[in-house]
Amino acid sequence: MKREYDVEFEWVPFELHPEIPPEGRPREEVLPAAYMARAEEAVNRLAATVGLELKLHQRLINSRPALQAAEFAREQGRFDAMHHNLLHTYWDEGRDVSEIAVLREVAARTGVDVAGMEAAIAEDRFGGSWALTASPPM
Repeated sequence: MKREYDVEFEWVPFELHPEIPPEGRPREEVLPAAYMARAEEAVNRLAATVGLELKLHQRLINSRPALQAAEFAREQGRFDAMHHNLLHTYWDEGRDVSEIAVLREVAARTGVDVAGMEAAIAEDRFGGSWALTASPPM
């Protein structure tokens, strides 16, 4: 859309399932199997129309560390690259972006201060900065 229209996008963090513990949960504990079967089919069909093959995870992760890593990258002017690399790492590589080791790799690859990012995550620096309760926020 940015290429066709004069619009600006600002990605904002939103925890879809904040109740997921740090270690994650099997997706069947969170979402009904019938729903997941339909959703997986629909997602794969849509992804295929643009030449993507998504690696759907059997375990739902707690996305808070990745969201905070992206917000730290925003402070360094690297948000777009970090966001892109996090999505690629999760969906294309099938890796768990809630793991600090994975986030370190992504931050280093993106040119983000790794130690600073780790500190921001450890202190929950961006934990309440938006206080959104629904998506999309209105």
